[in-house]
Amino acid sequence: MDGSHGAERGIRADRVVAVVARLATGKLQVGSGYLVAERLVLTAEHCIRDKGAAAGSEESPVSLKVLRLSDYVEAPAVVANHAGQPAASRALDLALLEIADTGWSAVSNTSWPGRP
Repeated sequence: MDGSHGAERGIRADRVVAVVARLATGKLQVGSGYLVAERLVLTAEHCIRDKGAAAGSEESPVSLKVLRLSDYVEAPAVVANHAGQPAASRALDLALLEIADTGWSAVSNTSWPGRP
């Protein structure tokens, strides 16, 4: 697997990102995500909140950023909004992040088997 495209079938390394949440405690929490479009990252919801916080306390991170593992480019990110609602679900453990940096270099949209 090379650093930019990965195996012909499988995970493309140029789409894998680290999701870094700076917590109110000052600690960093690192998870993973996958670029599904130029500026959209699919990740687990537990990667964007303080997993160690007491129940009922503030769990949102102070800030989020993503770090592309193929070239170590980083950019700030926010939870995407859809119809005025955050695109995150604790019940489904899914979150969609939007990369706030418009200078983030483009990658083609993800295609799924059987789809162009």
